[in-house]
Amino acid sequence: MIDSFVLLTPILILVVVSLLVFVGCDVVFGLDRLDKPTGFAATTRSQRVDLTWNPYPNAEKFYVWRREGQGDHEKIATKSGSETFHKDTDGLVNDTEYFYQLSVVLDGDEGDRTADLPATPNPVSFVKTKTLTTARNDFTGSVGMSIVVAGEDLDVVTLGRPYALGNVQTHTLKIVDELSKAVIASVMLDTMQLPRSVGDFQYAPLPAPVTLTAGRTYYILSSEVSGGDQFYRHDATVTTTEVAAVGGAIFEQAGTFMQDETAPRVYPVDLQY
Repeated sequence: MIDSFVLLTPILILVVVSLLVFVGCDVVFGLDRLDKPTGFAATTRSQRVDLTWNPYPNAEKFYVWRREGQGDHEKIATKSGSETFHKDTDGLVNDTEYFYQLSVVLDGDEGDRTADLPATPNPVSFVKTKTLTTARNDFTGSVGMSIVVAGEDLDVVTLGRPYALGNVQTHTLKIVDELSKAVIASVMLDTMQLPRSVGDFQYAPLPAPVTLTAGRTYYILSSEVSGGDQFYRHDATVTTTEVAAVGGAIFEQAGTFMQDETAPRVYPVDLQY
């Protein structure tokens, strides 16, 4: 028995070594190749998906994968091992669901991908909540609010005005640069369109998206006519997303702009991005 064991031992060692060489230690001993990245999450806006994930110790790089519908995943980005963010704007269509995966490369070895992360880009409203007071129609000019764009350029796709009881007219919504006072984007809003619920915003898409520069101030305005449609007073208040800060209420008459800097009091208007 002892002689047989002694003779078999080198053979067993040879078999184990061969397995290690052929399929690798991880398979033989049941170990995972690499842990998957964690914290993979998505936030959306118009034609854009922002992907974030947790740092991964000693990562060499990350691969970002995307598929649409039942199609195959395609590698859309390679990120460095220190990065934890990817902005996807490559051919995205609003109201279309996309599925993302993330994999990590460590010492030349790519790990398994994360599970599918669904994301559907669509415009996001700047105003999250609003508190409206009374309505009026005793002014001819433009009313709205000033905003200061935060640390990233902002692509605006839509402007909005709240519906007041009895509104039937068309209004010009516009974005004005504070420094030059130039109109950089405008669109006509027909208040006869839906929705027509009192206090709800009605939106009109810009002819083309306009980019607002980080750190700069802009006026968002709606044209009004005395004796025409009602609009809400400037003692309304709003809360907003973090892409910009509200500077206060603005009104314009005969090309002259005046401001009430008591933020967050505004003539309520909105934008989408």
